Amino acid sequence: MRRAVLTCALSLLALTGASRAADYSKALWSYATGQVSTLPDAEERTGQALLKRMWRKPPNVPVEEMMFIYAPGVGTDCWAIAVMNPSGGLKSSDFVGTTRSHVIKTQQASTGQWMVQSQLDAGMFKGLYVLEGQVRVRDGRWVHMIVLVTSQMMREDVMRAAIR
Repeated sequence: MRRAVLTCALSLLALTGASRAADYSKALWSYATGQVSTLPDAEERTGQALLKRMWRKPPNVPVEEMMFIYAPGVGTDCWAIAVMNPSGGLKSSDFVGTTRSHVIKTQQASTGQWMVQSQLDAGMFKGLYVLEGQVRVRDGRWVHMIVLVTSQMMREDVMRAAIR
């Protein structure tokens, strides 16, 4: 009888734990707003126009790398935050705090690279864009990349310039 109760309790705990999705949206926002005490591993400024910060294995965010791009010269709402190679099969919804979004565009290259562009319909980042895909970076590595982008950053050529 005790064994049956223990098995039932463990099953219930496993089910309730598995049903809770990861939500790293507040952690991403704390890096974007500078509320974390963790200093970036690299920081690059292009005058007053562009700021890039990069963290390798940032605390509280299970990814290999994270980058924050901010273009105050364009506007205070012109920023993006990218995570590379999330751990354990995490998806964009785990980093933006919602699964409610609609796909705008899907791109696939013959090289095996792919990217899906969506706009968020709910959550603290409602209205922002998410780019998720598998891309090959300059050094030849394959990277699973998730980028949260403001609408102003999407409209500007800043994103293209920042990635260079």
